Parts: sequence; structure tokens; C-alpha cells
Amino acid sequence: MKKTIITIFVSAVMFTIFIGMSSNVDKVSNYKLHAPSKTYKLPKILHEISGLTDISHDEIACVQDEHGIIFIYNLTTGEITDRIKFGEDGDYEGITHIDEDIYILRSDGAIIEIKDYKSSSKSAKIIETSITAKDNEGLCYDHNTNQLLIGCKSKVGKGKEFKNLRAIYAFDLTKKKLSKSPFLEITLSDVIDFADKNKIKLPTKTKDKKTKSALKLGISALAVHPQTGDFYILSAVDHMILICDNKGKIKTVEMLDEKLFPQAEGITFMPNGDMLISNEGVNKEPTIFCFNKV
Repeated sequence: MKKTIITIFVSAVMFTIFIGMSSNVDKVSNYKLHAPSKTYKLPKILHEISGLTDISHDEIACVQDEHGIIFIYNLTTGEITDRIKFGEDGDYEGITHIDEDIYILRSDGAIIEIKDYKSSSKSAKIIETSITAKDNEGLCYDHNTNQLLIGCKSKVGKGKEFKNLRAIYAFDLTKKKLSKSPFLEITLSDVIDFADKNKIKLPTKTKDKKTKSALKLGISALAVHPQTGDFYILSAVDHMILICDNKGKIKTVEMLDEKLFPQAEGITFMPNGDMLISNEGVNKEPTIFCFNKV
């Protein structure tokens, strides 16, 4: 009898540990990233789709990194229903919205503000942020702090101290001013340590017969989950999603199937928690994947 009780106890402990590990690493995102709930095949004009944001229950606004045009895409019909020109051709990487106002991120860090995008009298205003990173691709609205967040794809400074660091800056919409220090900092070493601890395989490279980490953590898109407040950070070059809390603590790392996600450049959430991820076409047609929350 005692042996049976001990066996049951040990089994229960092992099961609890297993579930705990699984929920901490595999289930934090609550999405089956290997199996999209729905796939949208986009037209050729969006071959270079670089960002998207939800604007209604069945519409998204997106940009591609060559033309100064907002494309309104209907998820129900699978068609582009409107095109809104806001500027000249350029390198546009991110897009988000606050009610009827749309904000677009240029790769040099400038923000294009379009007030009341549905109005016939709308106009675009360029706001220089003076961000130190030369390449910026992530843009989202954080409803918890009422700020725009800019994810830097490249380093934010020169020198060894910046090599290991990636940053997200906050832009104050009232003062129209960028935060002096990063809103969130993530180090490559923290990501590597987390992955090693949780047996997650990150990109590697071999040099002089030695295998080393090839992690770049080039932020290609970011979004705030509408229900949990967690930050979802895409790195297209690593085929990876990093999920962390608002203090920068890593909650999990999700590796993406390279065939399914050839170049994931955009991410947004619907109010109900469904997640949308866009992919540039690369050698095939561009796509948007919808993942229903599990």
C-alpha cells in the first residue's frame, strides 16, 4: 500500500513538472503556429508586405516597403477594397492605428501620421523621431501606456556594449517626443540562456569546427496582446517569435517553420485575441496567416 501511494505521489509530481514546463514554454502563446486557422493569399502588389494592423472586425490596413500607399484588405472577401496614398515611394516598414488615426513607420525611424484616414480632407504629417538606430521595422500601439512603440531592427549605437542589445523605444503621442532611453531592452544572451534552459533550438553557425549561436534578433514587427498585455516580437531573419512581459522578462520563444514563414514581417491582433502574421512573398505569393486563440 505504501509503495502504491509513493508511486502515485511521484507520478503526480512528475506530471505537474511536465505540465509546468510545457505551459511555460510551449503554451504561453496559446496559438498553434504550425497550423494556421486560415490562410489569405495576397495579390502581387503586396509581395513586399511589411506591416499590418486591424481596423475593423473584418478589415486590416497594411503597407509594403516600396510604395507610400495604405492598402485596405477585407478578410471576408479576400480583396483590396481601398488604396490610400500618403507619400512618395520609400521604405515603409510598420503600421498601426488608434481609432481613425493611422501611423506608419519609415525605416529611418520617421513616423507618418494620418489623422482620420477615412476623411476626404485627410493629410499626412511626417514626424522625425531622431531615433539612433538606422534600421527600424516594428511599430505598434500600446493601449496600456497610450504610446507608440518602435522596434529597432539594427543596433542603437556603436561599440561592444550595443552588440548584445536590442531595443524598443516609446513615442509619446501627446508631446510628440521619443523616450530618451529604451522602453524595453532585450539582450541576445538572455534569449540564448532562456532557450538553452528550455531546450529550444535557436539558429546556429559553424566556424572553425565550433558551433556558435547565429541569433540576430532583428526586430521585424511587434504587437501587444490585447488581453494579456504581453509583447510579441517577430524576428524574420531568425524565424522566431519572442514573447515577453512589459518588463522585458522572457516568457517563451517560439521557432517558426521556415517553409511556412519564409519572411514574417508583420503581426497584429484582433480584439478577440486572434493573431495575424503576414509574410513577404520571397519566391512565392505573399500571405497572411490567422491563428485562432486556443
